[in-house]
Amino acid sequence: METEWVGFGMASLGSWLMIAGWTIGLFVLGWWFFMPNPMDRDRKNKKKP
Repeated sequence: METEWVGFGMASLGSWLMIAGWTIGLFVLGWWFFMPNPMDRDRKNKKKP
């Protein structure tokens, strides 16, 4: 019984890590896509005479 519980705990931990990874990845992608890119802002400032 103990080994089964340990296996279940590891499986649930892995699935939670996967869900957390997807959530963080989607959040970062959304932030990078919707927020103004600081690199573009720097390039525009450098282009000004």
